[in-house]
Amino acid sequence: MESEPQTGPAILERFRRAAAALDAAVAPLSDEQLLARPPDGGWAKRDILAHIAADHRWWAGQLAALAAARLPSPDECYAIPGPPPAGYDMATPNGRNAWQFEQHKSQPLQDIRNALVHYRARIIELAERLPAGEFAAPYAIVDSGYTGQVRPAQPGEQGFPLWQWFRGNTWHHYEDHLPDLQA
Repeated sequence: MESEPQTGPAILERFRRAAAALDAAVAPLSDEQLLARPPDGGWAKRDILAHIAADHRWWAGQLAALAAARLPSPDECYAIPGPPPAGYDMATPNGRNAWQFEQHKSQPLQDIRNALVHYRARIIELAERLPAGEFAAPYAIVDSGYTGQVRPAQPGEQGFPLWQWFRGNTWHHYEDHLPDLQA
C-alpha cells in the first residue's frame, strides 16, 4: 500500500497520477459508453465524471475562499443560484450527491469534461499557493449554509490535517471511482 502524501508537492504528484489514471480509463470510451446506464440503473460513467467535477468545483471554491479569508459562496461551490429544495440532507454525502446528481443529470457530456479539467487545474493552482506547513495544519468543516466552510480548526474543535481534505477531494475520490469507470 502506498503511503499517504502529506506535503504540497507530494499531494499534487499523487493527484496528477490519479488524474492520469482516470483520464486513461475514460479516453478509450465512446460517448455512448459514457452515457449508457448500467443494468442496475445506477450512475452512468458520465454521472460519475459529473460527480467528481462537481466535487472539484466545491473543493476549488473552498480553497479560493480560504486563500481570500472569506466564506465560500454558493456560486463558486455549486454554480447553482439557490439552496437545494427540501428533501436533500446537505449534511450527508448521500444527500449532497443526490442533489448534485439532479443538478447535473442533463448537463452535456462535453461540459462535464471541460468542468473536470478546469476545476482540477484550479485546485492545483490554489494548492501551489498554500504555505508548505499548511498541509499539516488541522482544518474543520463548519456549517455555513449549504456550502459549508473548510477552515482552520479552532481550539477544542475536531479537525483533520489539510492534506486529508485534499485526499478525500482529489486522488482518493479518483481512486474510489476508477473501478466503475474501468468496468
